[in-house]
Amino acid sequence: MNKLFVYGTLRKGEPTHRLPGYMMFKVKGRDFDFPVIQPYPWQDNQPDVIGTVIEVPDEELQRLDVYEGVYHGLYERAKVVVVPLDGDTSAVEEVQAYIGGPALVHEPIPSGVWPK
Repeated sequence: MNKLFVYGTLRKGEPTHRLPGYMMFKVKGRDFDFPVIQPYPWQDNQPDVIGTVIEVPDEELQRLDVYEGVYHGLYERAKVVVVPLDGDTSAVEEVQAYIGGPALVHEPIPSGVWPK
């Protein structure tokens, strides 16, 4: 079984965990919108993404990779560290999550000047 942190369309039920140091973005198309997360690039005021940890077998994880567009660069499956919402720091764990892939990632330009 694989532990997977889900935060958007895959999440069912009430949230149970938070993912510190990541920020959620809305990807909006003409007829759709969906969330994507990326590591927060600055050290100050780091946000959390709220979600749930689920367990899925290998074959389901492969199906989810297809659904999330891993092979097309929409998302990447990566190891992350999540914390329970109840604050139990002894239950911090490393799990997997779908984060923005190369097709969705935007590099921040903190200076606001182009070229950076």
